Amino acid sequence: MSEELNRDPLLGQLARFQPSSPAIDRDGLLFAMGKASAPKTRWWKVAVVALAVCQAATLGIWLMGFGERPAAIVPSKSSEPKLELPTTPSPASPPEASGSYLEMVRRWERNGFPAPAPVNDPEPAGPVLSVAATQQVLGTD
Repeated sequence: MSEELNRDPLLGQLARFQPSSPAIDRDGLLFAMGKASAPKTRWWKVAVVALAVCQAATLGIWLMGFGERPAAIVPSKSSEPKLELPTTPSPASPPEASGSYLEMVRRWERNGFPAPAPVNDPEPAGPVLSVAATQQVLGTD
């Protein structure tokens, strides 16, 4: 590969290029050539403008929506009958299985939840691990 580059006459001429005239600005020339070779895409500017328009529209809709707050719904005491679950199952419905949700709701409405069964905490098999226990073992009291 390097042999091919060494034999290329154009690369040899470019390597020997040394502008000697004070009218030629070498850095300016290289900058202009680099700028000319860059792609001329301006899509990012279009995307930024589109995003700004969308954000402005969203903010405008959001601010306009606050003027139309729904009124708070206040329950009124009317003579409407209160719907309750029947305390006894209807003869047409099958009996609820023990532990079912409906059976639990009915029992709760009658006399509240049953007391939880007591839980016996097992005794630990070994000493309880804590900071104080570690200090006692190490003798740092």
